[in-house]
Amino acid sequence: MKLPPQVQRVKREMEAKGWNREALAFHSGLSFRTIESIFSGERGITLASAVRLGKALGFDYEQIAPKKEVKK
Repeated sequence: MKLPPQVQRVKREMEAKGWNREALAFHSGLSFRTIESIFSGERGITLASAVRLGKALGFDYEQIAPKKEVKK
């Protein structure tokens, strides 16, 4: 299964830090189940999870947030 571009970005950044999904869950404050659901394609990245993931991984959440939820 091909991951959406936003999830690919999260995966790249996570791997660059040497983290696994469990570490990403810990550092982002999201549950491991949520991280697994995002990576499996079961659920998309919400605005709230984008903010947490961006903060944990060190990039702007707008790069992975759902476009319809990001207001300029």
